[in-house]
Amino acid sequence: MTPIAEIEQVAMLLPISERVALASKLLRSLPNTPGNDFDEFELARKRDAAMDADPARQMSEDELDAKLLQRFPYLADETNS
Repeated sequence: MTPIAEIEQVAMLLPISERVALASKLLRSLPNTPGNDFDEFELARKRDAAMDADPARQMSEDELDAKLLQRFPYLADETNS
């Protein structure tokens, strides 16, 4: 078994929270190149934590759809296809 396969096998035995932490560390170790935007991932994590802390900030899927269609009306044509 290759070292990568061994590491993967052991990592898959970790609890989800530890796998997420490991994945985050591994991703952060990569060079920041186009298509590899970890700043946006971090922003998404912060927004997710803010919504968890204040559920009133959350919106339903229907509310999200309405806002997206309001901002991008051409999407309505794609959803009706």
